[in-house]
Amino acid sequence: MNNEYDKALDIAKHQAENGAQVLDINMDDGMLDGVKAMQKFLNMAIPEPDISRVPMMVDSSKFHILEAGLKCCQGKCIANSISLK
Repeated sequence: MNNEYDKALDIAKHQAENGAQVLDINMDDGMLDGVKAMQKFLNMAIPEPDISRVPMMVDSSKFHILEAGLKCCQGKCIANSISLK
């Protein structure tokens, strides 16, 4: 599974280097533990200067995953997909 995180980091870095205005991070997949996946990815991405210079959008329809992601982010972050279910 770590190899998948590395691939995701490479994609995020590529997007940031190519002018992305925001990086949308979503870990809503039935096969993942969304909280752990969100925390692990963000904790790997935030120390990367090429990635962390771009604002993060924590995206989840599940509030507990959204909350876990926001707790990892530094400064201002965008919360997306609060469905009010």
